Amino acid sequence: MTAKKKLQLATVCMTSGPDKEKNIKAAIQWVRDAAAKGADWVLLPEVFTYVGPYEAIYANGEEDNGTLVQTLSNLAKELSIVLFAGSFGERPSADEKIELEGR
Repeated sequence: MTAKKKLQLATVCMTSGPDKEKNIKAAIQWVRDAAAKGADWVLLPEVFTYVGPYEAIYANGEEDNGTLVQTLSNLAKELSIVLFAGSFGERPSADEKIELEGR
């Protein structure tokens, strides 16, 4: 009989602000720290990339499958963890067209 490994979970609690790059760098470091301490699954908080004026949410959004998604995906692969990326604002890429229903 083989021994079962216990699943180690880590939740990241961080205070995000209007500096998106600073928030992302901090989140990545927290993920690395959690993995170094043995976490198998790491959960980032909701809206971890940007917390600031409502008017700037769209400008700070991420394109679908953009740089942030690729960065976090590569990080999870590198660390051999499951990474739940909380939530973050999204916007369409430049080549996507948004159609409003009923218009």
